[in-house]
Amino acid sequence: MNLTVFKRLCLGISAWFCVATLCAQEAPRPQWCYETLDTTVSIVPDRGMLSIRGTGTLVLHHETSSVDLRVNGSWQTLRFESLSSRAGDSKINVLNPEHKAWRIGTLQFSKPRAPGSRIQVEFELVKERDAFPLAVKANAAVAISDAVWLPVSGDMGCDLPPGKLTFLMPVGWHAASNGKVVASGMREGRAFETYQIPKSHQRAFIAAPYHLANGRAPTSSIDLYLLNATLNSSRLLESFAAARQFLEERYGPVPFADYKIAEMPNDLVPWYGASEEGLIITRNEMMGSEEAVLNNFVHELAHAWWGNKVTPTGPGSYLLNEGMASFSGIEFFESRVGREGALAYLEFGSPSSSPDATTYGYLQLACSGKDVPLAALKPDSGDDYNIAQSKGVWVLRMLADRVGRERFFHVLRMLESEPNLTQERFRKAFEAEAPEMGLSQFFRQWLDRPGIPVIGLEWRNQNATGKPRALITIFQKQRGEPYDLDLEVLLRTRKGVVTRSVHIDRAQVTVEIDLPGELVDAVVDPGSRLLVWRPSYRTLCTPR
Repeated sequence: MNLTVFKRLCLGISAWFCVATLCAQEAPRPQWCYETLDTTVSIVPDRGMLSIRGTGTLVLHHETSSVDLRVNGSWQTLRFESLSSRAGDSKINVLNPEHKAWRIGTLQFSKPRAPGSRIQVEFELVKERDAFPLAVKANAAVAISDAVWLPVSGDMGCDLPPGKLTFLMPVGWHAASNGKVVASGMREGRAFETYQIPKSHQRAFIAAPYHLANGRAPTSSIDLYLLNATLNSSRLLESFAAARQFLEERYGPVPFADYKIAEMPNDLVPWYGASEEGLIITRNEMMGSEEAVLNNFVHELAHAWWGNKVTPTGPGSYLLNEGMASFSGIEFFESRVGREGALAYLEFGSPSSSPDATTYGYLQLACSGKDVPLAALKPDSGDDYNIAQSKGVWVLRMLADRVGRERFFHVLRMLESEPNLTQERFRKAFEAEAPEMGLSQFFRQWLDRPGIPVIGLEWRNQNATGKPRALITIFQKQRGEPYDLDLEVLLRTRKGVVTRSVHIDRAQVTVEIDLPGELVDAVVDPGSRLLVWRPSYRTLCTPR
């Protein structure tokens, strides 16, 4: 997602000042954008073949003697079979040494073309190999937006215009994509479906021998594309509607009125699910139970805001994308099963969830030396992805607990107006909204450093005054600076149970606490409000 950004930066002799009309500077624009684009995708699954034919009109944004159209993102999957235009000669599959996966088609004009010029193009792409975001197998074909399976302008994209997207595929197959089906039938012995695609940031599809189920609401529709999932489709539709209402109450209206939810074979690609504009793709193994379906649906639906409407960018952006989506899923799950059930899922997962995206999975990474600060997460790292969905979810929950849910979601709704959101901007927005909460320190210790607090506790009874009291010593055993924490301690005595809050900001803190009776046990953070090392993780190493 690339929108015009205005930078106002003026330097005066004695002060910084800026006059918007003088200092506004438009950010660089892409070389060109589509004005029209119609595409046909041909799928031959038994041969693993995929071809993409397109016709479109390019509008130039700069004077130029040539234009480049590139395909592929970080993975090499496609190449140009052809590229043609009456406006000039073409070269195809030019390489870029800085982006080895790219395949570039170049149109060379006989003379420079002015800004605003329109260039008619035709192209055909063919699949070279399966990769992470795009694959064709005997049982299904998929391409998500990360594949960059439609030609774009260099490394800068722009919104795609409305247009037709037609799929040619085996009889009995259906395609799930953005937009609405406006025509379907048979063509030369193959099934076809034509979508009318609205203006969009990106496009994606999955095709397979689906059976369909439909749901309707006053202002929206939900279509299920199912393969082997044995769950009741009516209940699935009801669950999705409930998840949608839950998220809209927190983030505002969902950006896309109509949704398609498509089941994906487990062996097609290595990922578990994807959220595109109006399209959710989820692995079959994630649809083994209603619990798994709900968590995955809410995660992917939350990407409508955090990943699609808002495109987090810069260092640590995974926290505001994958972390926020998983946080939304846990919030919804907690609303249905209660806090204890949600904590158990967050810590250890379930038979149908990924074990890597849990607290236990995070600690496995930390113990193997792969932990990194949340502020330094990289979007091309599988380990960082899992850290965002485990430790990242904990930190977002602690932030929401600290400022209160109402204020927390209020800030998030404000940030939705900023399509390219950085973690720095996220932090500043919360600090400005809750200046009394000490959030600068909170963010420094939870986002800017790896690891988590490792807390130890010792106690003994003190009866010198004749009144029951205990001497409590709390240790911080992790490497680095001590955390600054308000730690709840549950104290079991022979005359009842009490809790006390202890502020710790040093490696060792000792406090004396009056009690109703003799102390027999003490537990740190009994309500699991903080991400700290717990005895239940003892089969792992203790992170240092």
